[in-house]
Amino acid sequence: MSSVVENVAPGNSKKSGLSIDTSFSTSLNGVGISVSLDEDLAMTLGASYTMGNFGLTMYVNYAQADGGGKIGATMSF
Repeated sequence: MSSVVENVAPGNSKKSGLSIDTSFSTSLNGVGISVSLDEDLAMTLGASYTMGNFGLTMYVNYAQADGGGKIGATMSF
């Protein structure tokens, strides 16, 4: 779990004042899950699965603030 707390100065953003972003994430046996909340309580969800030592990772992400998400895969070797 991690949190970022900052004070946004007036005029630098649509919203000024105290801003808190929090993320929770965990990983076990190649499966990763993450949940994030921003100052408006808009949620971002993510999940991934890494297949063994082959370097193939499949992922899915959804961002409530954007109203959509992504599905994809990456391969490294």
